[in-house]
Amino acid sequence: MNRYLPRHHVGIRLVHRGLKRELVYGWCDFEDDYKRPRSFLIELQSHMEQENYIKTLIHELVHLRQWVLGDLRQKRGKTYYGSTDVDELDYEDQPHEIEAREQEETLYITYLIETGQMFPQTKSFPPSSLR
Repeated sequence: MNRYLPRHHVGIRLVHRGLKRELVYGWCDFEDDYKRPRSFLIELQSHMEQENYIKTLIHELVHLRQWVLGDLRQKRGKTYYGSTDVDELDYEDQPHEIEAREQEETLYITYLIETGQMFPQTKSFPPSSLR
């Protein structure tokens, strides 16, 4: 939050629950005013492997950023990303999902590097010289 939304006051409620029936790993939704959302609920599927958990959390935080910056918004009961009505598109083709999937991978690598779990020069876990 400090790096990507430093000037925004955002509240996040993180809930772990069974989402297997919904066939999803996570959701991000706002809990307050849709015109300028600042309070969010992120729900994550319980009992995920660590890598999947972190990637899913990152993915949902990208959606949070999209809502806060106004890239993703609701208008007259429809959801828009920029000027695109995303409700008319298949999930895989929705531009906000494409962006979140791309950012999920990039930010996951950044997370691994910053936490010392991946070394940037070798991109291995850890480099063979330390095994």
